[in-house]
Amino acid sequence: MRAGSGRHIDIWNSPWCPKPITFKVGSPSKILPKNATVDQLINHLTATWDHNLIDNIFWEDEAAMIKAISLANCLDAENSWMWHYSRDESFTVRSAYHAILGSNLCKVNTIRRDSSGGGSNMLWNKIWSMDVLNKFKHHLWRLATNSLPTLDNLHRPQVRVDKMCPVCNGRNEDQIHLLFSCAVATSVWALCFLTRRIQSVVQVYMKSNSIRDFAWTKYFGHGRSRKVTSMVETDDIDNQLMVDDLSSLFLGPSFARGAHGELHRGTYKDDSVAVKISRILDDYHNNLDSADKIQKQFDREFTFLSRLHHPNVLKFVAAYKQPPTFMIITEYVSGGSLRSYLNKIERNRELLPLIKVIAMALDIARGMGYIHSQGIVHRDLKPDNILISKDFHLKVADFGLACEESQCRRLTDIAGTYRWMAPEMVKGKKSNNRKIDVYSFGLILWELVAGTVPFEDMTPEQVAFAVVNKNLRPHVPERCHPTMRALIEQCWCSKPEKRLEFWQIVETLEHLEA
Repeated sequence: MRAGSGRHIDIWNSPWCPKPITFKVGSPSKILPKNATVDQLINHLTATWDHNLIDNIFWEDEAAMIKAISLANCLDAENSWMWHYSRDESFTVRSAYHAILGSNLCKVNTIRRDSSGGGSNMLWNKIWSMDVLNKFKHHLWRLATNSLPTLDNLHRPQVRVDKMCPVCNGRNEDQIHLLFSCAVATSVWALCFLTRRIQSVVQVYMKSNSIRDFAWTKYFGHGRSRKVTSMVETDDIDNQLMVDDLSSLFLGPSFARGAHGELHRGTYKDDSVAVKISRILDDYHNNLDSADKIQKQFDREFTFLSRLHHPNVLKFVAAYKQPPTFMIITEYVSGGSLRSYLNKIERNRELLPLIKVIAMALDIARGMGYIHSQGIVHRDLKPDNILISKDFHLKVADFGLACEESQCRRLTDIAGTYRWMAPEMVKGKKSNNRKIDVYSFGLILWELVAGTVPFEDMTPEQVAFAVVNKNLRPHVPERCHPTMRALIEQCWCSKPEKRLEFWQIVETLEHLEA
């Protein structure tokens, strides 16, 4: 696109950004009002983009996209589209043909329309009678005849072997996944009118072919009278939102990836959020333990996060559950994890001053004290699961392994990470209680003081063996303040009943701070 005056383009609501799939800006509105237009991003004296303003408003990737959009020579001109595959920047069928040749899509075997009549003719007539643009009609016909260039179709002529969806890394990319199974696609297609129109086409196809259980039907019915999924918010736990409400959620780039999912930055109702997406892949359906584990982790995280409201605990926003896809939406914490921060400190061979160690430890202890007061045991407290806000306050996150304290005592599973795991957890004893979090806190406190990862020269398995069988603990540096040393040693005591409660830890740290 070549931007002209930009007076008629809404920055946050118009599809003007060259960013598939929504072509809308995902960065939250700040500095400029929500109804601001694109002309406010242009320096009219120099007839160029206002780079400083754009960099301050938009995410880095979106800012780069916007600044790459060409500006017209005359800023009083209207906005215009450019076709990059022809010399005069205008679209022609010939240039489109050569563009397709260059992309290898021409190798896809197209499926011709059945001219023998019957259901195909009825389907064809139904599509072409719709009052929509021709490009939508072509798209629907390709969809109905399974001739879209999906990875599943590309695999037939052996163009490529990898058939996983490149957007969500989920199941095989067939036509159903392309439009409705993919979490990103679900949020996009829910924004437009096509779902209801496609539904009428499918009904004609079903009647003409006497098919009752057509595979697409479970993805339709997005009308206001039918609830096909659940989006649960803290304001009303029982509130079942319609798919249309996913229009409030815009997914940005992925910034972290785990074994079963990934984290995306995004916006939800104009607020900057983090979206944790977990999926049960096709391979997991044959492994009930893995699928059950993912669902239980989602249920635990949703149950506990939605109950907790504290400045030192990650704020819950909403949850989405439509197997095989699960989403937890939380506030976006811009400072990253404590693990990343400590890694940077350790690489620079810096040591944190005592006053900063106390402030950071107080944030964690206050958050954990509140969590324990709600009868919840975290069970996986470590620097990776502690986040840092832009004003440098720490927040406890990731409740995928948490449990009610009354239930924890009956559990014998080994949950957490060996390096920060209490010895009774390693042994799998049924006496597990909230004191296992105090032990983990002691290791975190030691790392804040020592400036290095505990037991860094040992494997996690070696750590577990040494902690249980040799009562091994990291060496506390000689320069450590005596009160801080005593606090660390009380926290990681081998006998759980002798470890402090978090309210006692807070009192000790506040006294030391004063």
